[in-house]
Amino acid sequence: MVVYAGDLNTERGDLPWRVLTQLGRMNAYEGREEESSVASYGDAGNSYSGGEGGYRPVMIDHVLHRGRRRRRRGLGWKTETARVWKPMPSKVPGRPFR
Repeated sequence: MVVYAGDLNTERGDLPWRVLTQLGRMNAYEGREEESSVASYGDAGNSYSGGEGGYRPVMIDHVLHRGRRRRRRGLGWKTETARVWKPMPSKVPGRPFR
């Protein structure tokens, strides 16, 4: 099993995203309708790129995963995304990053 996660600074459809998901066969969260609720850049709750800068809210922090391919029946793992959420508070308390 492979898990690749972090601030990838790439959006769906960008070249790095296509390399990871098509050539690397990594899987990602497919719930595009909820993507705006987990936007990590341009979001009003982001201390560094908060909504007042006029940035379009996008998700650029990702968790990609891939299970092990089955070579023989009964062996291998299937991976899937169970839930997507923002684990941190909206802003850094007492810090007006701008």
